[in-house]
Amino acid sequence: MLCQMLELIVAVFGAIIIAYLLGSVSFSYLAGKLFQGIDLRRHGSGNLGASNAFRMLGRGPGFAVLLLDILKGYLAVHIAYLIGKNFCFADQALVLLEVAAGLSAILGHIFTLYHGFKGGKGIATSLGVFIYLAPIPIGISFIVWLITFLITKYISLGSIFAAITLPLVLLIQRYILLNNIPGVLLGFSLLVSVVVVSKHTSNIQRLIAGKESKFKW
Repeated sequence: MLCQMLELIVAVFGAIIIAYLLGSVSFSYLAGKLFQGIDLRRHGSGNLGASNAFRMLGRGPGFAVLLLDILKGYLAVHIAYLIGKNFCFADQALVLLEVAAGLSAILGHIFTLYHGFKGGKGIATSLGVFIYLAPIPIGISFIVWLITFLITKYISLGSIFAAITLPLVLLIQRYILLNNIPGVLLGFSLLVSVVVVSKHTSNIQRLIAGKESKFKW
């Protein structure tokens, strides 16, 4: 029994650590060094995310960073799923493990281990996590982001609206449509929404002051 308990603890912490290390891989930093020999922490917005990669490196590297940041969020949860299945986790425990890994990957992106805990805002990585965990709600959130961006040209405003939309859709699914949405997933979406919006505090201040930069291709 003790050996089984130790194995479960190793599995849980292993999944969380793997997710954090994977989330900490900064593709925008690597792209900046590879394509222009610059450290994106010292250029543009200073964030190690896809938006700054688009602004400073152009469309090609920007799209590559975006897709890779999404992929690492997705893979972090999938690896946790494989670990949980290998250790025969029950359904509720498996969802909890996936959520823990998803959160760990997002925190890894925001506070990356490899670059002094300075990373991005977690939007693309969160997208990858929720593509795995809640594809329909995140799809609706992405549509909200896209419409907002196309109308206003503000990436930050689209990200804020998308972050708020995600838990709202899950709330509707759980309490109005009566879909089987785990409470831990709903709570996770609320937490991610709060984190994303809080990371955009400076953007909100600039939006209110009319000083936020519009995205230009």
